[in-house]
Amino acid sequence: MKTLTLQLPDDVYERVRRRAAARGATLDQEVAELLERCAGAGDETALADARARMEELFRTLTGFRMGPKTPREELYDRGRVR
Repeated sequence: MKTLTLQLPDDVYERVRRRAAARGATLDQEVAELLERCAGAGDETALADARARMEELFRTLTGFRMGPKTPREELYDRGRVR
C-alpha cells in the first residue's frame, strides 16, 4: 500500500468529502475508488456494483419488475397508459 499526498482546491475537497460521507465511506476509500476508475482497474467490480445498485433501486420502485419482457399483445390488452 502506498501513501499519496494531494493538494486539492478547497471546493473539490469538500465535494469529495461530502460524497464519501453520503455513501458511508471514508475520504481515503472514496479517493482510492475514484483513482481505480481512472486507472481502469476494477472495471468488472465497478460494473457488478453498479448492477447491484440498479437492481436494488428497481426492487424499491413500485410497479417495476425485473422479469421477461411483456409481450406486445399483453400491452395492447392492458389499454392506454396515462
